[in-house]
Amino acid sequence: PPKGGTMHFTVYTGPDPEACLAELFRRTPLRAGTAVAVTPDARSASGFERMLASSLGGAFAGHRVYTMEGLAGAVCAQDGPVPETAEPHIRRALAGEIVKGRMMRGSAWEALAAYPGFIDLLLSWLADIRSGEAEPSDPGLASVAAAYDSHLRRLGLSDHEGLVTLANGGGLPERFAGAIEGSFIIHGFTELTRRQALLLERISSSARRAAAAVPHDP
Repeated sequence: PPKGGTMHFTVYTGPDPEACLAELFRRTPLRAGTAVAVTPDARSASGFERMLASSLGGAFAGHRVYTMEGLAGAVCAQDGPVPETAEPHIRRALAGEIVKGRMMRGSAWEALAAYPGFIDLLLSWLADIRSGEAEPSDPGLASVAAAYDSHLRRLGLSDHEGLVTLANGGGLPERFAGAIEGSFIIHGFTELTRRQALLLERISSSARRAAAAVPHDP
């Protein structure tokens, strides 16, 4: 936190997520600057926006609500233009190109790569690699992951995991937090990848005020 400041980090949990959210709004100084909030997905972001506006008498007052991808993009924007996120069909096409060029034609993966669902499996594995949830132990798989990243960059694109990785670079999270003239709110996450958690941790540990509401999820 800034020199002389106090860091407030509060977690609300229980069987009633809406009551947790109401308590979060009650304890967060929403009229003291701009609130920046991050929620798991677009549906929860729009719901959070409505509740935030309602708590302020129907006015949104310039507050910003992001999904994790939107937050990563906003953090990356501290350093210039942000790459567009590749659409699913583009990611599938890139994975198919890699399978055809590197995982067929007599390779050790040829038999497995022939199965119809292999591209989806590969994309899921690449997401785990790029989010820091897995490490490629096989040199061939490591080269596949590197080729996928290279193809994305060649197109001037990224994916969700790539944006989060870029956002964690250098001092970007701290610079982003320094621009928040109000509160940083984390709401609704029950699981995060390592790099997503690191991004939230770096921002919240540098923010002027942070609050979190975690819904009970049995």
